[in-house]
Amino acid sequence: MTEENQKILDALMALDTTNDDHWTNSGLPAIAAVEQIAGIDTTRRAINELAPDFERDNTAMPEQENEPAVEAEVSIEPVVAEEQKVEALVNQNVPTVATENTVQAVQSYQMNSLAARIRAKAREQAATKQAD
Repeated sequence: MTEENQKILDALMALDTTNDDHWTNSGLPAIAAVEQIAGIDTTRRAINELAPDFERDNTAMPEQENEPAVEAEVSIEPVVAEEQKVEALVNQNVPTVATENTVQAVQSYQMNSLAARIRAKAREQAATKQAD
């Protein structure tokens, strides 16, 4: 729908059924009122095409058909190529790359484990000396 048509429809919905200046004697929307509210020039034909049954006693708007989607030519080759790369990596069983946090956690565990073994060895040596 064009912007102009939308403005006309919005203006029609803004008409006041209690305001005689918004309507003709036969109950149709007054073109001058529609133009003033919409801020654009229009015609009876344009109003009738957009809302053929719109009257003072029937202000229900017709269902608007959605405009057909514009089909753009889009190449899916880059997407397919990326999917193929991912599939190749999965099929190769490539190990997961460790994140920096994972590396730090492993190093911390190893240091704590080493420190614990050193303390245990020191206690063992101390106990051996006391036993002698």
